[in-house]
Amino acid sequence: MPFAASGLRPQAPAREVDRYIAWPGQALAYKLGQLEILALREQARQKLGPKFDLRAFHDEVLSAGALPLDTLRSQVTAWIEVKEKQTSLNPNSISNPGKNSGALAGQSNCAKVRSR
Repeated sequence: MPFAASGLRPQAPAREVDRYIAWPGQALAYKLGQLEILALREQARQKLGPKFDLRAFHDEVLSAGALPLDTLRSQVTAWIEVKEKQTSLNPNSISNPGKNSGALAGQSNCAKVRSR
């Protein structure tokens, strides 16, 4: 059986196939969200360079919960701009995860995006 190495029960692959047949839009939405988050991560990585913190990025993406992708893009773009300014003002600010990253930093940036 080709799925034997996956560690899944024999019924699991059949359920996945049935789910994709019955609800193809869900699979498409999941994939589009994945591609958008990967693109935003790459954008942040390029703009922030060595100061990019993957944990802080994940905190920012997850901080507001489920969002439309255009809202998520606006939120993450605003977060990147804030981090770029922090880097230009204080080059050590992003590299210290205890100071300017994490859920609290993400929440404050979220509030800024929502107020626009």
